Parts: sequence; structure tokens; C-alpha cells
Amino acid sequence: MRHDRMRQEHRYDAAIAHLLAGRTRPAEVGLRAVVAVNPRSAPAHYHLGLALRGERKWKAAAQAFRSALALDPAHARAEASLALMLLQTTSATAAEPHARRAAVADPGDPLILAALGNILRYLGRLTEAREAFDAALKLAPDHVDARFGRGFLSLLEGDYASGLIDYEFRESRTDGADPGFAPQWRGEDIRGRSLLAYGEQGLGDGLQFLRFLPPLVARGVQVTVMAPGPLTALARASLAGVRVLEPGDRPSFDVCCPLPSLPLYCGARPEALPARGGYLSVPPGRVAAWKARLGDSADMTVALAWAGNPDHTNDHNRSMTPADLAPLLQVPGVRWISVQKGPAAADLPRRLGVLDLGGELKDFADTAAVMTLADLVVSVDSAPCHLAGALGRPVWTMIPFAPDWRWGLSGTDSAWYGSMRLYRQDQLEAGWTGAVEAAARDLAALAAARA
Repeated sequence: MRHDRMRQEHRYDAAIAHLLAGRTRPAEVGLRAVVAVNPRSAPAHYHLGLALRGERKWKAAAQAFRSALALDPAHARAEASLALMLLQTTSATAAEPHARRAAVADPGDPLILAALGNILRYLGRLTEAREAFDAALKLAPDHVDARFGRGFLSLLEGDYASGLIDYEFRESRTDGADPGFAPQWRGEDIRGRSLLAYGEQGLGDGLQFLRFLPPLVARGVQVTVMAPGPLTALARASLAGVRVLEPGDRPSFDVCCPLPSLPLYCGARPEALPARGGYLSVPPGRVAAWKARLGDSADMTVALAWAGNPDHTNDHNRSMTPADLAPLLQVPGVRWISVQKGPAAADLPRRLGVLDLGGELKDFADTAAVMTLADLVVSVDSAPCHLAGALGRPVWTMIPFAPDWRWGLSGTDSAWYGSMRLYRQDQLEAGWTGAVEAAARDLAALAAARA
């Protein structure tokens, strides 16, 4: 029996080591084995929840945290972690009571206070959110979640000067940088030197921040970019003076910088962002090929993308369904073209009569060519809206009640893209009806004027 207990403890210790090192899959396997043998261990269920969260298995993680709380109702971190899972799978309203209980149970834990701050931001209670972040940072001045949360909030409010500094505490910057990406550029004068810019987050971020590379070339910097694969052809056709690598290539360089850090080190401000009118162009030959595929139409042509990456932590808030868009899709005089990629593309009912091109688009250069031929692009807050804006194409972006920082708190204009109009959810957890109906009215007016 003593041998079995020692083996179980060794298995638990090994799983925790995997978890701390970010190896969430072996951590999950090990912790499931621990829970199977000792199902009444609240810490084991809690750590299993952390591993499942790292694997982006949100609902399973929430259940593991619930199991930990059932065994130990005073487990404050399990309560806060459950709150964050509810934020990602259900709603901020459902999450808040759990975060509040966790903060009462352990008011000195900065992780719990940061979680509460993020939930309050989603609820639109920004003053309370900042108070929670500040309380966390008073306890731990460099707490990663609190610094990033405060930075996100500052950026959302338009304070780029301090917000971009805190934005450097984002997860992809603090999980351990690839040692091949060193030394890092920190904004010093690098005229006459070589800079490698590399993708770090999603495709939308890459598209948004490519705009900072040509100005660096104009300042005498030798710029190379390691763009995500789907962006390679588009970047090569668009960024004069920038060397664009093929996926897998590693060049020599003096300093390097992730694309999302360029706004900080290039001194970005919302009132003076570069290339608002567009900075990307379609590779030669792509437009002609897609023009032949699409043919002519007397109707207004609108390209549509209704869902983002399902693994994104905010996907359930930002993504839509074709049913959500019904009032828009029923506007007469419009030819709809789907540029939706990924699992959501299968959600498009054939009866809607939308031309589905998603399976034919090899990369973002193809998508860009289709957008160039369309009169308008309608997209959720995902890579296609950034692509359309970067091309300078008219684009209407559907924005959730709790917006990403780059869209600001209010208004229909975008500081980043001059051709973009924002349609915002106007109430917490009220669905998309108001935003879609407003867009449908505007689209009907455009189509009627064209007829």
C-alpha cells in the first residue's frame, strides 16, 4: 500500500511538473490518472482544470473546477478559475458571482483580483475593473495577468502610451520566448541595422501590424518579416523593401521584434496611425483569375465572414451564425459571397443562396482578390475584417458589447482602418439583433441606390 501511495505521489508530482513547464497534454493525462485513483482530492481536480484550460477544453476545465469546489468550497483559486471558464463559455454575468466569492475568500491573491478585473471589463464596468487591476498590482507590481488586463483596459480607453507598455505582458510574450528570437528590439535607433519582425498571435494581428514595416524601411532599417504562411504571398506583393521569408526560413539579423510589439516601439497613437487608407495589395494575376470565377452581376456583391477561430478565448462573444445574420442576408439586390474558412463554413445553409468560396481560397492573397472584386465586406472581429481594412476596401465589422481594445469604446469609425464602419452590440448579452438590423438598413439603402 505504501508503494502504491508513493507511486501515486510521484505521478502527481510529474503531472504538476508538466503543468508548470507548459506541457499541458501530458499534464492532463497524468492528472486524469491521479483523479481516477483519488477522486476526492480537490487539488487534483483543480490542477486537472488548469491542464484542461491550457488545452483550450473550456467546458471540461469548468467541470474540473466545479469538482474541486464540491470537495473544498473554500478553494478560492478554483472559484476564480471557474469564473474565467464561465466567461469564455457562458457569460460575464454568470462568471461575476464566482469571482466575487473568490475575492472575498482570498482578498490578497493578485491572480483572483486580476480575474475579477477581466470579468468586470467584459461587463462594461471599467472603473471597477481598473480598481481590481490596481489592487492586484499593489500586491504584486509585475503580476502578468493584472499588467496585461490593465494594459488592455488602457488601450480600450485610448491611452496607448501606457497601455502598450502593459500590453507587453500578454501571454505569448511571457510564456517563454523562442531563444532564436534574440536580441529583442526595444525601440532604440536601428538605422543601418537589420530587424526581423515575426508573427506571434493570430492572423488578424499580423495583418494589422504589418503597416509598421514600410516606415521602418523608409528610416533606413533593413527589415525582414517572418509572416504566418497564409500571409506570405500577400506580404511579398505589398511591402516594398521588406524581405518576406518562406515559412521555416531563419535569417541572420541584428535585432528582432514580434509584430504586436511594433506599435509600442514605433510610438503608435490612435490619432496618428500609419496607412489608415490601406497598405496591402493583391499579387498580380490573382484578381483576374477570381474575376473569371465570379463573373458579372447586376446586384451589389458583398463578401461575408461570420466566425473567427473557434480556439480564440473570446470566440463565443465575437463569432456569429448565419441565423444571426438573417435580416442582412434577406436584403434584396445583393449577391452574397462567403469567404468563411474553418469549421463554421459548414454552418451555411444551401437555401440561403450564398456562393461559398471558403474551400477554394488557398491563402489570404486569394481572399484579398475576392474582396477587391466585392463592393463591400461584412465580417466579425476576425482576420477578414483586418484584411479588408488593410486593402482599403469598404468593410463593416460586427463588434461585441465587450470590444477588443483596437476598436475603442464607442463610435462607428476605426482608428486603424479608414474604410471600416463598426456595428456594435449596444447591450450586454443582448445578442446581435440591434447591430444586424442597423447594418441591414444601411445595406438596403446602398443596394437601392445602386439599382
